[in-house]
Amino acid sequence: MSWLTACRKSGGSFPAGAFPVFRGAHFCRNHRCGRCRLASVQQQIGQKRYHDTTLYTTLAPCAGTIIQFEIPRVVVGEARTFDGELELLRSRRVDVVILDDQRCVDTMGRFQDAYPDLWAEDIAE
Repeated sequence: MSWLTACRKSGGSFPAGAFPVFRGAHFCRNHRCGRCRLASVQQQIGQKRYHDTTLYTTLAPCAGTIIQFEIPRVVVGEARTFDGELELLRSRRVDVVILDDQRCVDTMGRFQDAYPDLWAEDIAE
């Protein structure tokens, strides 16, 4: 399964999702990691910090949890529809890679057009 397929599945009906990889293994199945619910799997792994983790996400993720759990690398599918707090992450020495994947751009654009109120609520506008 590709990272993009996994992210889409983790987002449920909302097309933004995330796919955390810890020491080479995905560990956040059945959680909407796009909402950064890494705390819910903290007990499963027994970690408070995720230094060996890369977070793959369809669009710019929330910075708080990434900073809290010290995730060192975030791979973002696209940042055109929402750029989030990427500069904050970079200022905290998080390696941010933006793929600018057209599939992510198109998916988010369609969602924003179809559900503007839900989109505004999700990004706290």
